[in-house]
Amino acid sequence: MIDVIRATERPADAAPPPQAPPPPPAVASQLEQVANEVAREIRAATQEANAASQGRVVASQGVIDALRGQIAAETGMIERLTSQLVPGMSDASVGVITNQLELSQERLTSLQEQLARALGTSEGSAAVQPAPLPPFPTDIPPGVQDVVTGFFVTVAIIAIGLPLVRAFARRMDRRSAGAATVALPPTLEPRLDRIEQAIEAVAIEVERISEGQRYTNKVMSEVRALPAPNPLDQWPPSAAKEPIPTKRQEER
Repeated sequence: MIDVIRATERPADAAPPPQAPPPPPAVASQLEQVANEVAREIRAATQEANAASQGRVVASQGVIDALRGQIAAETGMIERLTSQLVPGMSDASVGVITNQLELSQERLTSLQEQLARALGTSEGSAAVQPAPLPPFPTDIPPGVQDVVTGFFVTVAIIAIGLPLVRAFARRMDRRSAGAATVALPPTLEPRLDRIEQAIEAVAIEVERISEGQRYTNKVMSEVRALPAPNPLDQWPPSAAKEPIPTKRQEER
C-alpha cells in the first residue's frame, strides 16, 4: 500500500518508468480493486485527520482563553504591586513587594509559554520575552512638594508685605506726630521758652560759681606752698634799756 501511495505522489517531471508488458485481464482487475481500496483508505484517513484537527482546535480555544485570562490577571497583579512601591517605605516592605513581583513575573512567563504551546508555536521559533520590571518611582513625595510650596509662598509674602507694613507704620507715625503738635495749647510755647531761658541762666550761674570755686582753690593751694613767715621778724626794733639806779633808804 505504501508503495502504491509513493507511486501516486511521484512528481510529473520524473523520468517515466520503463513500459512493462500489459498484464493479463485478471491481474488488471485485481490491481484496479487494490487501487480503489487504497484511494478509499486515503480519503478516510484524510477525513479523520481533518475531524481530529477541528476537534482539537475547538478544545484548545477554551484553554487559550483561560490562559489569556490568567495572563491578564498576573499583569494586573504586577501593576498593583508596582504602584505600591513609593518612596519612604521600609526595607522589609520593599523586600516583600519585590519577592511578590518576582513570583508574579515567573508565573506570567510560564503562562506565556503555555499559551505559545497551545497556539502551536515552538519555543525556539517564538521565544516569549518576559515583561521588564517597572522602574522604581523617582517622583517627589507630596509632603515635600507642600513644604517647598509653603516656603516660597512665605518668602513672597514677606518680600511684598514688609515694605507695605513699613510704609503704613511711617504714615501712622506722621499722623500721630501731627496730632500731638496740633493738640498743644497756644500759651504753652511762651512758657516753654521762659523755662528754657531760666534753665540757661541757672546753668550760667552754676558755671560762674564753679569757676570762682576753682580760682579760690588754686589761690589757697599756692598760699599753702609758700614758707610760713617768722613773727619775730615783723616785731619793731626797740632801743636798749639801761638800768636806772635807785636810792636805797637808810634804815632807821
